[in-house]
Amino acid sequence: MSERENPTHMERAERMVDDLADHVGRVSSVVGAQVTRLMARAREKAKEIHAEAQALRTSARNQ
Repeated sequence: MSERENPTHMERAERMVDDLADHVGRVSSVVGAQVTRLMARAREKAKEIHAEAQALRTSARNQ
């Protein structure tokens, strides 16, 4: 049997670590995209709240 057909423990461990690193990379990409979307929504909501507060403040001054 060649080494390719019968990998050593070290080769198998390296492959497992590489596979895990790939998986972690994919998961972190998905999570990063979700966090980016969440932050964009939060930023928009904060802008809306600020605009409403400014409108209330302006309205209160004019009364």
